[in-house]
Amino acid sequence: MAKPGDRASLRHAEAIRALLAGEFGLAEERFRQAVALRPDFAHAHNDLGLLLVAQGRRGEAIPHHVAAIRLAPERALFWFNFGAALNEVRLAKADPGFRADLLRALTEPGCDARHLVAPVLTLAENDLGEAGFADPDRLAAHPLLMALLARILIADRKAEDRLTALRRLLLERRRAGQEVPRDLALALSRQAYYGEYAWAVAAEEEALLAGLDAADPIGAAYRPSASVPELAGLMVDEPAQERRLAAELAALTPIEDAVSQAVRAQYETHPYPRWINLPRPDKARPLAEHLGLLFPGRAWPTPAARPLQVLIAGAGTGLQSILAALRYADCQVLGIDLSRASLAYAERQRRRLGVDNLAHAQADILRLRDLGRRFHLIECYGVLHHMADPLAGLAVLADILDPNGYMLLGLYSERARQDIVAGRAFIARQGFAPTDDGIRQARQAIRAQDPQSPLGRLVTSVDFYSLSLCRDLLFHVQEHRLTLPAIAAMLDQTGLEFLGFDLADPAAHKAYRARFPADRLMASLGNWAAFEADNPGTFASTYRFWVRKPG
Repeated sequence: MAKPGDRASLRHAEAIRALLAGEFGLAEERFRQAVALRPDFAHAHNDLGLLLVAQGRRGEAIPHHVAAIRLAPERALFWFNFGAALNEVRLAKADPGFRADLLRALTEPGCDARHLVAPVLTLAENDLGEAGFADPDRLAAHPLLMALLARILIADRKAEDRLTALRRLLLERRRAGQEVPRDLALALSRQAYYGEYAWAVAAEEEALLAGLDAADPIGAAYRPSASVPELAGLMVDEPAQERRLAAELAALTPIEDAVSQAVRAQYETHPYPRWINLPRPDKARPLAEHLGLLFPGRAWPTPAARPLQVLIAGAGTGLQSILAALRYADCQVLGIDLSRASLAYAERQRRRLGVDNLAHAQADILRLRDLGRRFHLIECYGVLHHMADPLAGLAVLADILDPNGYMLLGLYSERARQDIVAGRAFIARQGFAPTDDGIRQARQAIRAQDPQSPLGRLVTSVDFYSLSLCRDLLFHVQEHRLTLPAIAAMLDQTGLEFLGFDLADPAAHKAYRARFPADRLMASLGNWAAFEADNPGTFASTYRFWVRKPG
């Protein structure tokens, strides 16, 4: 007779096969059987949690992700999935054990701390009350909030109000000769730096700053400081390293197109996105397996040649290129971008993380044919819509994609970005310049709008909360927005086959399946256009989708 552990492993394997076949009900049943047979089966808890999150059942999923991280805390992927399950979850209370889990998650490299902003902030609100946010000693004694401040940019309007008020309070206390918790001042300075000092500064604060000791950490919450030892690495050493790296980067093509030159100039001034920590994948997977998890129920033939040649067309500051190098098994990645400042940021992070199967270089997509290379996989996310002619850029990428190769694309939705259109028009009317001060002024003017208006809703975007993010969101020198019929025409003209959307929102998948049950592959752009017409927020960030070049 098979042992319970063996039967649990068998049920888990059956669940995985059912999941890849798109049989989600059977997969859930088998996962539950596996954890019932073996309650300490960390992988089964993790995988069941993932399935439940994908179905929008976070409340059921979270206990399984908690079990996974407690049973196998060494697994980086389990920490990532734990955080992802908590994304946007508001917590009024939590027991000490769960608080310890949250605190450890904020220090785990595998966890994406952006997912923990909402749960930690709401817990802190319940713990401290409004008065507590004006009490430096109580704030300094709240370990979760302190860890969040030091780890990740907090993109939240109420939090920004509280933190700017706290910054002023600490400054006033220091100038009055009162003690200020040093750890709190340091954490607040890190938070301000992560946002590139996007917060407004009153004239009274400027006057108080004028006489502040340069070594006082609260001053670093207003501008970078070379005089605070705990912050020197972040604020001085890293930027200096990037300047050295920028001078060393290879240039693979000239940049002659006028729009390319303008876009390059923007990102030389404001590299995008500035990121702090990277949630490393638990293991590298073959491309076919990765696609199988994204789009269950289909076979995914991939090129036999090895290593897998991957191009990140528009690598920016390296978040996408480094993740690709870690995500795909047996791959060699080239990340190109127009901006040397952005690529220098990417190179610093690549070296810090020890990623060896990745090279960064300056190049223009329009000239990539000149390289004489083909790629098995191209990722071009959030780039083509910033070119003079997105179709021309896509045509180049299609030409250098290997037959039977795949491409991940990200393009702006005309329908979903109407709030952005309103913001760009407002900025143009008001004459705000794309400078640090101009972006700060624009942010304050937008924050003053009705929160329910198209302008006021902009403050709900994560990209509103730092200078480089906000410039990319509202001040970009070139932006196209597309419709799904237009994208279908582009794919037809370049000979690319639409495979499906990579959607983070499980509710959209469920709603689409309910409306178009005959489209089991969810691959009809015509159906998706009809769906978006009734659900205009579906592609609020981008149309993120996969295509294939037939052999």
